[in-house]
Amino acid sequence: MTYGKPELNQIIQAFTDYTGLEPTPEVSQRRYASLLHNKLTKQDYKTMDLVHYAISIQTDRYAPKIASPKDLYYKANDVIAYHKRQQTMEGGAVSL
Repeated sequence: MTYGKPELNQIIQAFTDYTGLEPTPEVSQRRYASLLHNKLTKQDYKTMDLVHYAISIQTDRYAPKIASPKDLYYKANDVIAYHKRQQTMEGGAVSL
């Protein structure tokens, strides 16, 4: 079910596509998606870029494990730090 803000629907849909299941309970996950969006916007990060990056690194052994918007809300700083560490190890510029 999609309703409300489109950016929240995108976050929920990204995790639904990744796991094959809707994050439950729906209301709680929407709240965490909203909190995540607000937190990242205040820190000048693009929410969907971080969501897609967090999902893309799930096969990496030492990456923070993320399975829902709630997980990403609590581990957003870990994902950002992991990204910066990876970029530094590759010798590239850090941008997310």
